[in-house]
Amino acid sequence: MQTIINPLLLLAALSMMAIPTISTAQTASDDSKGSRLYTRADQALARQLIHEFGATVVESTATDDSFQMRANDSEGFIFEVIGKICSEGECLGLVFSVTYEMDGMVDYGRLNTTNLRWAAAKIVIDEDDFIVTRYEIMDYGQTYDNLVASLDNTLAIAKASAEYYFSAWDDDDAYDWW
Repeated sequence: MQTIINPLLLLAALSMMAIPTISTAQTASDDSKGSRLYTRADQALARQLIHEFGATVVESTATDDSFQMRANDSEGFIFEVIGKICSEGECLGLVFSVTYEMDGMVDYGRLNTTNLRWAAAKIVIDEDDFIVTRYEIMDYGQTYDNLVASLDNTLAIAKASAEYYFSAWDDDDAYDWW
């Protein structure tokens, strides 16, 4: 009697055997700053992330349970890095945020479409502001490289989503980042 081997089971078994080897190799060989795992965020980390984009901190505030840093990049683009759920200067989450001032034009259908197109961020309108945010949970760790990529994605999403949202009015003065 011949044994028939299910190819899917064979593939699953082979991939399970390869996973420990791959992850061990990555951990052993990659000791760079980018692979460092952060389970808490503080103001020093936020400042490092801001500097990755050639930006400078223009305003910084802190309370017992949060901190907020506003930064400008070389083109004058303004964004914020906000620490949330903090204790003794260490936070369990980071919010990356970009706010555009609006001239009162609210189209909730277009806002909904904007959110659907850029689902990796939350896009809201609050009074006269178009706000793009992304929240990073630090509880189980985020690598430095992942935090840089997340901030980069947030900034790209902010620019693209604002351009899309405000393009309906074809008015160059319809919005501006603050």
